[in-house]
Amino acid sequence: LQIASILRERGHHIVFIDANGENLTYSEIKRKISAIQYDILIFRFGPTTFDWDIRVAQISKELHSDTITVGICYTVWSIKKEVMEQGVYLDFLISNEWEQIIPEIVSSIETKNSFEKIKGICFRKNGKLIETPPVNTVGEYGDLPLPAYDLISNFKIYRPNTPTTGNFTIIYTSKGCPYRCIYCTVARTPHQSKPANKVIEELLLLYNNYNVKLVTFFD
Repeated sequence: LQIASILRERGHHIVFIDANGENLTYSEIKRKISAIQYDILIFRFGPTTFDWDIRVAQISKELHSDTITVGICYTVWSIKKEVMEQGVYLDFLISNEWEQIIPEIVSSIETKNSFEKIKGICFRKNGKLIETPPVNTVGEYGDLPLPAYDLISNFKIYRPNTPTTGNFTIIYTSKGCPYRCIYCTVARTPHQSKPANKVIEELLLLYNNYNVKLVTFFD
């Protein structure tokens, strides 16, 4: 939803599919994807569900071979090439700072510019894997537009551990962490917080427009 709002500001049309939230089968995903025309598929995957997640990229390539697939995974920043070697249907892999990187990828696709200038990515070129230098955090986290919650068709499908009479969602009020816990995927990354008024604006939007009565701060 955050990616959607960023790309919308730049004039792009977004179709959002929550395969997990809607408990879609692969045949249902295939039917949804086959019904739309698009230039780029962006999806999240995890190391423990990699073989299942990557099938979404495979379905996209089988239906629209010329479209670009971009995978996001926070936990594979040190083994990007190894992941790309296994995920043959992946064109791009991003492990962090996607708010900055994805608009650059989309812009380069539009203008047909070289991807080598984009930091923080691993991509394929002429059968070879190219990994660019890490990206530096720029801008302010609080300057991002609010997530595109209007793309959620039904908040009722989301459930926390605690029962609630209203709708539920998670929100982020910060990103990154300067500490060095060895088990953490965001350890030693720049910490940025949204200003309090921006957090209140997001909470009021969820409450007034979508009847959200419970949120989890997913920082």
